Amino acid sequence: MACRKWWSTGVLGCVLAASTAVRAEALDTQFIIDSAAIYNSNISWGPNDEALSDFVQSTGVFVALPLIPIQSWSAALLSSYVRYNQHDRFTGLSQGTAGASIDYHIQPFAGYNAPWLELRSDGSILRYVNSKIRDGETLNLTALLGWRFTDRIRIRAGGEAELRWSDSSSVFDQRNSMLLGMMTYRVSDKMHIDVNAKRTFGAVVITARSPSSEYSDIATASAGDSALSVGGSRMAFRIKAYTDQIGFGITQEFDESQRIEFGVSYERMQTLTGDGYYRAGCQLRYAFQLN
Repeated sequence: MACRKWWSTGVLGCVLAASTAVRAEALDTQFIIDSAAIYNSNISWGPNDEALSDFVQSTGVFVALPLIPIQSWSAALLSSYVRYNQHDRFTGLSQGTAGASIDYHIQPFAGYNAPWLELRSDGSILRYVNSKIRDGETLNLTALLGWRFTDRIRIRAGGEAELRWSDSSSVFDQRNSMLLGMMTYRVSDKMHIDVNAKRTFGAVVITARSPSSEYSDIATASAGDSALSVGGSRMAFRIKAYTDQIGFGITQEFDESQRIEFGVSYERMQTLTGDGYYRAGCQLRYAFQLN
C-alpha cells in the first residue's frame, strides 16, 4: 500500500509540475481539448452469450511542454492530462483519469529515410464512479523504432510493458507485455490513414455470471463485479491469456487548431485453455488546440 501511495503522489506531482511549467512557458506549450464518442461491443470481455456493450462519452484536456528545443533529429516532451469517460449503460464504470507522460524522440543518423527511436513513459491514476475493484494506478513503458519508406508512408514497430496496481482488489493487478506495429499513410497535407496491430501477453479480466466454475478453476484472482451485475450477480476473473488487436483510423485536419479522427478496431482474446472471445469498437473524436 505504501508503494501505491508513493506512486499516486509521484504521478500527481508530475501533473502539477507540468502544469506549473506550462504557466511559466506558455508560448512553448500545446493546449488541447478533445471530445469523443466511443462504442465497445464487449466491455466485460465475456463469452459471446454474455457480452455487454456500452457507449462512452469522453472529454479530455491535454497540455504538453517541450523539455528540450525541438530539432529535426531529436525532441523531448513532458505532458499532463485529465480525462473523464461517461458510460451510458454501465454508469458505475464512468471514470476520471489524471496522468503524465514523457516522450523522447531521437534520429541518430542523418538522412530523410534514416530510422529513429521513440521512448515513452506514461503514468496515470484511475478513479471510478462505482467500481472500487478498478481504482488504481498504471505505468506504461514503450519503445518504438520508426522509419520512412517514402514521403507518404511511415512505419513504426516495437514493444510496450504495462503495469497496473489496484487499490482494493488484486483482480486488476496486471503485468502485461505487448508487441506493436503501426503504419501511417499520408493522403494529403491534411489527411492521413493509420493501420495498427498489437499482440498482448499476460492477463485479462473477464466478467461473467456467478457462480462460474469454468473460470474459477483457471483464474489467478477474482472479485464480485457490481458495476456489471445486470440480470444477476457477476464475478470478475483475472486469467492468463493473449490478445490480438487490429485497428484502422483516419484523421482529417481542418486547420492548425482543429482535427477530427475516426477509428475502428477488432480484438480477439484467447485463454490458455483455448477459449476465444471477441469484441469490436469504434470511436469519433474531435480535438481543438487552443494555441
